Amino acid sequence: MLTASLLAGVAHRGLTVTEFAVERDNWQRLYGGYVRRAGIVPLRSFPDRQTAEALAARHEAAARAAVNPFAPVSCGGREPWRNATKYAGRCRDPEHATHLTEDELTTALRDAGISPPTTGGTWAAWWEQSQPRWTPAQADAVWGLLTRMRIYRVVERPAVPRAWAVLEVVWNNDGTPDTAHTEGGELVGLHRSRRRADADAAARTCERLRQWDTFPDTPFDMNARPFPGREFYEPKPDLPPYSRWMMDEHLAQHVPHFEVWEVPCEPGVGAEATLVTRTGFTLPVGPYSGLNAEPLCPARLFADWPAADAWAAAREVEARREFAYPWYGLASETGHRWCDTADACTLADAEAVLDLLRLPHLAPRTPGDFPLLRQEFGAWWHEHGHRVTPEQCAWVWAELRGPLTRFYTAGAVRFTGED
Repeated sequence: MLTASLLAGVAHRGLTVTEFAVERDNWQRLYGGYVRRAGIVPLRSFPDRQTAEALAARHEAAARAAVNPFAPVSCGGREPWRNATKYAGRCRDPEHATHLTEDELTTALRDAGISPPTTGGTWAAWWEQSQPRWTPAQADAVWGLLTRMRIYRVVERPAVPRAWAVLEVVWNNDGTPDTAHTEGGELVGLHRSRRRADADAAARTCERLRQWDTFPDTPFDMNARPFPGREFYEPKPDLPPYSRWMMDEHLAQHVPHFEVWEVPCEPGVGAEATLVTRTGFTLPVGPYSGLNAEPLCPARLFADWPAADAWAAAREVEARREFAYPWYGLASETGHRWCDTADACTLADAEAVLDLLRLPHLAPRTPGDFPLLRQEFGAWWHEHGHRVTPEQCAWVWAELRGPLTRFYTAGAVRFTGED
């Protein structure tokens, strides 16, 4: 690991140190399958490309055996229209998975001895039904056609120092068992060395377990959250279950309560800094949303607010282009589900924006039915989202103001123990 002092010395001599970072799209478990959500998940950085490429290739091969690349991009809930956007790999719009047109893709599949989806079918359903029958050679051929669907990648970039954030895992304790949020957590410590961060997390864990001694029989369910050190597609460790009837639940001592996250750190960061975080997701349960403001995922540390705010704004634009309609996730600042957006945006407002963009109107309301506007817009997006250009998408976000999703935020932080 390159230290901040070493990088500063190299920079002083006018040189640039390069690192090779392994990262992946934010795929997560959902209802027995996998979905892709906003954000990039960093794994490790290496001084040489060969080591980084080897790690990425190993994870890529294992993930391909588990993932449906056409799975919908989930925005929470079980309704099909809430779990799809134009980037979900739908049959009418496959170019987001490959540079080939749909006709070229189906022809290439037939050449490989694989029947493509039937007319009116979806690529997601076709994958689930067809993939188990493929030979290894056919599977390699299909993934070779999906030129825009690599899950893991290696990115070459200038090396920067690292900081280590201690996050408290957020557990929903409103029922039995307590369930973990899918990713991220509450920032409780920030350190310049991994050793201090690990010691901080260990001390906090010991204290938390002492507190749970009062309730020794409380079950904990990791939900869709990977255990520390495991990737999203990997099975959980072989742990003793809570009981023979609750195989996915465990006692407090068997689940993580604090985790250490490595955070890229811009040069020149002092005791006080600005941290950009990505809003975390939690597995949607019943009517609750998938995006939640409580768990945060540290993304990057900056020495000053303007640089952090500009970086967060650039990431926000990317996320909004890909996860495109404004009520994606439906999380409020308090982490609770909105009842509606009617106080900020009316049906007439939404129709006016669609008129300006020359896009189809929302479906007519059934007499006596009063659906939430966000639900109507979600259904509309499922049907017409493939027509929306990036420029039109920006218009929608700008004009339908209100309690909209914000993926990236910047906030002031202080390193632990540096007064």
